[in-house]
Amino acid sequence: MRAGTAEVDLSSFYAMYEAWALERSERRRIPRSLALIAARRRDPYRKFEAVAEALGARLIVWVASLEGQTVAASVQIIHGEHSTYWRGSGLRRAHGRARATYLLQARMVQEACERGCRWHHMGESGSLASLEHFKTTFGGQRRTYAEYYDERVPVMKSGRAFGSMQSW
Repeated sequence: MRAGTAEVDLSSFYAMYEAWALERSERRRIPRSLALIAARRRDPYRKFEAVAEALGARLIVWVASLEGQTVAASVQIIHGEHSTYWRGSGLRRAHGRARATYLLQARMVQEACERGCRWHHMGESGSLASLEHFKTTFGGQRRTYAEYYDERVPVMKSGRAFGSMQSW
């Protein structure tokens, strides 16, 4: 596992994000090309570059590898007494029993404590039971609030509709 803010770490994170999007498309039976377009539109690489440039050392990229292959990566933002698990992804088929995402989350919590943070926001769960369970293993507590999307083309809405059709 490594942590850093360098361009190579951001590139490793984004490559993992794209690989995660492709793996997820297989489970959801969504065409790979559509999954990549949606992922890149939702979270373009330039967005991560801009945030990294603006935040400097307050942005930490965590990368976990197993047998030389990146299997999970996360982005943490620290500001004052607040730590935020901003983005993360991991390949189920690659890390399986290794629980790399658990290792990264534990390391982020440790980093937050070492930097004097009082709070660690674990991000939105989107009402996914598996994600909510993951967070409760770290003592996470559910908080409800509104989330808004502003899209020219309703990619998120169409993705949710396609996903619900697949479950029939």
